[in-house]
Amino acid sequence: MMSNILLKKGITGFYKQGETLDEIGAAYFKKACYSAQTSDFSVYKITDAVNTSYYEASYKTGEGRMIYVVMNKYYPYIAFVNELYTPDKIFGDLENERFTAFGYTVLKADVLNAPFEYDDHELSTCELDQIDYWKPKNIGSIIFNEWD
Repeated sequence: MMSNILLKKGITGFYKQGETLDEIGAAYFKKACYSAQTSDFSVYKITDAVNTSYYEASYKTGEGRMIYVVMNKYYPYIAFVNELYTPDKIFGDLENERFTAFGYTVLKADVLNAPFEYDDHELSTCELDQIDYWKPKNIGSIIFNEWD
């Protein structure tokens, strides 16, 4: 399964004392978000990662519907989600090749909505402790989390 590629050490934002993680800068994400706009898909708001493992952008469609884009702070992974700040996110698919032009990997809903398998990852012990505590229902909720 593809999760072995996705669930790399540090992706949750948790690490042992004395270790550090390199964050992807918010400025590049913002540039990609504005570049991804179309006449029917415009940026409504972009938020820096505060107490989350991801940056987020809200888009408004021509029909007035909101779509949310999240990007992991530590790996260049982007996903589309219907609702933010919920422990068990439901991910969707949206065609927008402009994000991949910036070097991001747009993750598919079927992979993100799949359950976590304890034997298929590269996560550290402290990340597994967080998973045991928060009990996320899918892989996407591990990559894009609000754990504190």
